[in-house]
Amino acid sequence: MSNDTKTATADKTQDRNQRRKQKAITVLAWIFVGLGFLAAIYGLWVTARTPEGFTLPNLSHIIKFVDTSHVLAADSERKRYTSLVRAQLSGTELFLIFYNGLCPHAAKFRPLIEKYGLLEHLDKSLLLHEAHAQFYERAYG
Repeated sequence: MSNDTKTATADKTQDRNQRRKQKAITVLAWIFVGLGFLAAIYGLWVTARTPEGFTLPNLSHIIKFVDTSHVLAADSERKRYTSLVRAQLSGTELFLIFYNGLCPHAAKFRPLIEKYGLLEHLDKSLLLHEAHAQFYERAYG
């Protein structure tokens, strides 16, 4: 093997290793960003849990109750009651509902978020990225 061939092979190997290192660094960066995001959500969740106030499980149970109620025959009646609940939600609560609805454990709640437009009053400038608004199709009322 000539010196030029050996040098070219060594350069290719070095480039490949550099790309692998860069990819690993990128993956680790995304992991740390994800952990930071989870810490931020947890911080907001703890802040939002006041003695008199809001928790996501309570909200989802209320919305599910209205959705499955046999007393409310028409969807218009269901929307009226869910709009009363929606009107009580703060910006922080809407932010939490938005990102919670994207999680796998909220798979049953997400369709209700969209069906009843629970994010109608969400200030989209609060989202972590403006493109995230596209994660929901009908949740904005």
